[in-house]
Amino acid sequence: MKNRKWIAFICLLLVGVIFATACKEVPEGTTSTTGTTQGTTAGKSDTNSNEGQNGNQNNNDNSIENNEKAECNEHDYKEVSRVDAMALKDGDIKYECSKCQDNKTEKIPATKSVKILALGNSFTDDSTEHLWNICKDGGAETVIVGNLYVGNCTLDKHWTYISGNQAKYIFRKNVNGTIVNTKEYKIIDALKEEDWDYIVLHQTSGSAGFANTFTKLDNIINFLNQNKTNPNAKIVWHMPWAYQSDSTHAEFAKYDSNQLKMYREIVSRVKEIILAKDTISAVIPSGTAIQNLRTSWVGDKVTRDGYHLNYGFGRYAAALAWYATITGGDVDVVDWIPTNYPEVKDYLPAIKEAVKGAMSSSYDVTISKLLTKPDTDLENGGSEIDPSVVLNPADFIEVDKTLAAKNGVDLTKYKLLEWDYVENAYWHCTERTNIYHPGSSKSTYNQNICTDKKFSVDSELPAGSIFICDEGWRFLIDIFPNENEIYKGTRPSGVTDAFYMITEEFLNGCKYIAWNVSSYPKTDISSKFAEAATHIRVYVPKR
Repeated sequence: MKNRKWIAFICLLLVGVIFATACKEVPEGTTSTTGTTQGTTAGKSDTNSNEGQNGNQNNNDNSIENNEKAECNEHDYKEVSRVDAMALKDGDIKYECSKCQDNKTEKIPATKSVKILALGNSFTDDSTEHLWNICKDGGAETVIVGNLYVGNCTLDKHWTYISGNQAKYIFRKNVNGTIVNTKEYKIIDALKEEDWDYIVLHQTSGSAGFANTFTKLDNIINFLNQNKTNPNAKIVWHMPWAYQSDSTHAEFAKYDSNQLKMYREIVSRVKEIILAKDTISAVIPSGTAIQNLRTSWVGDKVTRDGYHLNYGFGRYAAALAWYATITGGDVDVVDWIPTNYPEVKDYLPAIKEAVKGAMSSSYDVTISKLLTKPDTDLENGGSEIDPSVVLNPADFIEVDKTLAAKNGVDLTKYKLLEWDYVENAYWHCTERTNIYHPGSSKSTYNQNICTDKKFSVDSELPAGSIFICDEGWRFLIDIFPNENEIYKGTRPSGVTDAFYMITEEFLNGCKYIAWNVSSYPKTDISSKFAEAATHIRVYVPKR
């Protein structure tokens, strides 16, 4: 019995020795029966291991990474990506070590300088009028804006002028806040005048929605790239806006006189043609910014004639879109207001909303949340709302009734005539039968608005019609024997009377009339063209 016990004891002792020896010889990198990973070799653990196994494996991985990086005594960094600095936005360069994959980022400070050359027409005129001041207000220290202007100039025409080396342009250049115009300029001369940072191209609005009008674009881009003095200058595309819904522009018919169709066709061509070109680095979404603005309380009337932008808030909106796209600047930091257009202050929230919407969604309309015209506190530095948005002469009817009654007229027997106006224009019945548009060198420049058409005495505006004129304003009625016949008598004089009735004697047998409106005394009224139209109200006898 004792022998059996001793034999059992010896056997157990031998088993223990063997087991202890085996545990010491477990190969590195294998898992022991207790589930503890041995060694530091990465990637060997079972994917179904318990939490303790995963934790140990992560620690081991980190240890290996640190060991590898430690072995990289001299990093070999290679550039893997670059975002160029803009005038008001920092850029950066990202590097990665080719040996150990360590990475780092190097900041490129904003340049605080921007030089922009536009090759365009009246729409680039609209877009760049306020651009210099907005860029300066946004924080740019050096700003130069140049615009090579030819009215209604298409890409085909630009290429004709380039290939023929023709001096067809007016070069509008702004280096200090004042635009200087130089006539008979060549593209090549403007191109070499500055080390431009951005060169902006544009297709005329009537053609921007049609693919077959872009055939010369690559030729133009190649010419610009071959002749620019700054090798890093970027080509940018300006996407124009659609016409006003009631525009009478001849080319509106090409879009079925449909504003949204025009907008969508322009957007489609940008997507199909412009975005496909790696030679064009950015698109300025002016057209979307304007379309966004139209969804706000501002409404559709953001133009001065159905297609060119309102001199104040319309041009400001386009310029702010250029600023945001080209400089990378923050729209919200800009609060500069044009001296000649103080009413822009009231539109600025809607303008900024529209531009920010266009920057975040450049090819779709963003519906405004600003649907109510803001109240204005004049005592706290506010300005009157420019009535170019919502002309409402009807607000004056009650006042006009009182004035008419004092002159023995019951105004309830009359209806208010709705009439449209043309800015910086006037009629002159003894010299011409069409509207005259004075140039900037004329003394009458920006001093008048006028009716957009002649009115028939027989069917629209007969004798007995009444003109009511507010203080500080003046109107002049031009009379025409027939629609296309000048008046051979003495031209009527201007009128400042508050109440004026047209008589048969005044008409002198003439069948058509039109009128001009100006301030009294005459001044530049370009900041309040639409306001001028509300200060002359015309009432026609009810039939």
